[in-house]
Amino acid sequence: MKKITEKRSVSRVPIHESVSFEMTERDSGRFRNVLGSGMGVDISRLGIGLSTDNPLRRGDVLRINFPVSVTDISLPVYTEVMWSVQEDGKFRAGLRFLA
Repeated sequence: MKKITEKRSVSRVPIHESVSFEMTERDSGRFRNVLGSGMGVDISRLGIGLSTDNPLRRGDVLRINFPVSVTDISLPVYTEVMWSVQEDGKFRAGLRFLA
C-alpha cells in the first residue's frame, strides 16, 4: 500500500461513514452528471478523507451528502478534491470543504 505523505495543518478524527456524492465531468466535449458513493475515513473542520471506487482528480468539485447521525437526513456539502491516489483498487482522496 502506498504511504500518503502527511501535509495536514489540522488534525482529523477517524470516522467510518457511508457518503454519496454527485459531480459533473466532461466526457467527449459534453458534460455529464456522475453519481457515486464512498466511505468517509476521517474528518476535520477543513475537510474529509474519502475512499471510493470512482476515479477522482485534483480540482474536481463534489457535492457530498453527509449523513447526520441523529436524524434520517443528510446534508449537502460542497468539496474540492485536493489530492487523489489509487490504492488497492480504490481511490483515496482528500476533500476540502468549500464555503
